[in-house]
Amino acid sequence: MSTCALPIVSLVDQPGLMIHPQAAESATIRRGARAICAVMRWRVPWMSVIVRKT
Repeated sequence: MSTCALPIVSLVDQPGLMIHPQAAESATIRRGARAICAVMRWRVPWMSVIVRKT
């Protein structure tokens, strides 16, 4: 696979993670975990910027 190796910049505005009971029942976190695993396999630089005001 050919890539440009462009860095990924993620802007984050989330102080924490709380799973809602409805999300737990519908297995949303399981699908989200699959997405996170796929992102972790990327071979490009990754940076997160926290934009939340305190």
